[in-house]
Amino acid sequence: MSTPQADRVIIGPIVVVASPVAFQTAEAIGIAGERVVAVGTIDEVTAYAGPHARRTDARDGVVVPGIHDFHLHLAAMARTRLGVTLDAADTFDDLFATVRAALRPSRADAWIIGRGWREAALDPARLAELEDVAGERPMALTSHDGHSMWASAAARRGAGITATVPDPDGGRIERDAHGQPTGLLREAALAGVEAVKPRLRGPELAPALREVLAELSGWGITSVTDAGDAGDHGGHGRYASLGDSFSTLHGLAVEIRGRLRVTLNLPVDALDAAGDHGLHSGDELPDWPPRRLGQGVRRRGARVAHRRALRAVQLRRR
Repeated sequence: MSTPQADRVIIGPIVVVASPVAFQTAEAIGIAGERVVAVGTIDEVTAYAGPHARRTDARDGVVVPGIHDFHLHLAAMARTRLGVTLDAADTFDDLFATVRAALRPSRADAWIIGRGWREAALDPARLAELEDVAGERPMALTSHDGHSMWASAAARRGAGITATVPDPDGGRIERDAHGQPTGLLREAALAGVEAVKPRLRGPELAPALREVLAELSGWGITSVTDAGDAGDHGGHGRYASLGDSFSTLHGLAVEIRGRLRVTLNLPVDALDAAGDHGLHSGDELPDWPPRRLGQGVRRRGARVAHRRALRAVQLRRR
């Protein structure tokens, strides 16, 4: 089978191998469609190019292969941009001031959702101050790693978290000396609040998702594995039974297509439902928009995996 002619030539330096010692580079690469068909000197690559091949000179830049991020949460990253950002809070006073400022323009009964605090900034002895400023507002402040949350009394009531509720399997409800919940929730204990707090989806979430995609592109990330959810709750639309992240990203496929190649992970709880949809690990979603999505995908689609059997994804430079 003959090698197709390149319809695009990129002149480097092109990083083709990364080793612990140094980068190995080439002067140019030739691309046919979505595949690299030639690597070498400018003259060698040009010999593989068609007569109308587009030529791009990186000049002072360096061309590197796209990066694959094997664990992120696209929907959560987009929602975080629309909530209270707590990443810069180094102390409890910083955190408290940021939360209080976010309360001023909100309705008295509106949910306040934030993310980004670190354990060192959340002083357990001062959590009552957060409770006082929250008042009757439901508030959910998730840690930077997503494994802990502080939830206000109103949020806990909505989730059914009381002094008599036992810790769930795989989680912990932090309590004071009298057995009353302090609002701090760990791991699986977050699920109750996650199930009742509002989730932005569809057109409301699209602008924030576009910002996330642009930032990923700026870092050279061209494909990702979305780690999905711990359970199958919170879904909507056609793939509601497959959980929040899966169904939300499917609903926003029009924003993702052509920008990022995605492997969508499934919660273990949703495996039977995935089978009902005719999906299997490694499949490409049959109804993903039929435009090019990222790089090197046969049908230009999103792939599906489940959280206990991640599929390896091969990167190919466009």
